Amino acid sequence: MFKKIYLGLLCVVTFASADSTQWFMELGWKISTPLKWNYNSFDAAGLNGVHYDGKGTDDMLYISVGRLFEIENSMMQVALSGGTTFIVLDSADHNDALFAKAALLYPAHVFGHTISVGPTIQAYFPYNSYYYDSEDGAFARKVHYDKHAFYAFGFDSTWGEDIWRYNIGAEYMFSSKFKGNTYDTTGYANSELDHNGLYVHFGVQYHF
Repeated sequence: MFKKIYLGLLCVVTFASADSTQWFMELGWKISTPLKWNYNSFDAAGLNGVHYDGKGTDDMLYISVGRLFEIENSMMQVALSGGTTFIVLDSADHNDALFAKAALLYPAHVFGHTISVGPTIQAYFPYNSYYYDSEDGAFARKVHYDKHAFYAFGFDSTWGEDIWRYNIGAEYMFSSKFKGNTYDTTGYANSELDHNGLYVHFGVQYHF
């Protein structure tokens, strides 16, 4: 279902009127406030072998493509985009997701700079999410999380008017608690991850 929604949004972006829009690409980085997680493994008899829990920040890179839509008889713009988050380096806790994003942007001037600022809404669709424990006895276990969609509300501020611009903002993710488990002949493991929380991001946009 989420793939149909995602592809539908991309089609809207692609086939909208070129006379009133402007393409852009964005590459950026986002980081969260501390998030909770835990991991447990058990042997075949059900005895607990490994237990981890704690809090930590979740950071990721993202890339997206989108277009700006002018609102008739208004200075406001709507920005529609789609892309993916991804992890470059190996990480025990790995989460990649497709996302679709809509922003309503208002023109403003801050410290002599021209910016566009306004609220955003995003939908995320995980496609590669797992916790990999390389220290679980002689057998390394990879726990794959469930892949339900989750959402975020926030704001964007895009700085500049040239082809190169900067995007600074924040968002609050919700409905993003995940569980996973794995079984084999030697035992089993389970893990939980709570991604609900505040994220801040910084991106570089190229407009064409």
